[in-house]
Amino acid sequence: MNNSTAHSIITNTYDYETCKEIVNHGCVSGVCNQHIYYADTISFFDKYEDEVLTYIEDVLERDTLVELFKEADADLDQYKNDTVWCFIELVAMDVVNEMEAIEYEQDTLIESYMQPA
Repeated sequence: MNNSTAHSIITNTYDYETCKEIVNHGCVSGVCNQHIYYADTISFFDKYEDEVLTYIEDVLERDTLVELFKEADADLDQYKNDTVWCFIELVAMDVVNEMEAIEYEQDTLIESYMQPA
């Protein structure tokens, strides 16, 4: 049995560089190549619905989910697709922000070693 979370699947599927592309251009650009087609996104949504919805609600609030449904014009397949893309984009932002924070800490540490005594 697979005990992976939706979050871990995305972070294991897309590397840092791909996450940067997702953040900069969105899933609509096709950069998230494992989640391009409705078959992929709907399957992902159906398997991880609770986690995906909770994550989006925690980060962006429930109104975002309502807006996604309205924008999909009540088309359930499009809503599931757009919701998964929103989730992937949020996870990608987390990955990029975390990596940038680590790089900043490392740069700060290196600079502190370079300061005259």
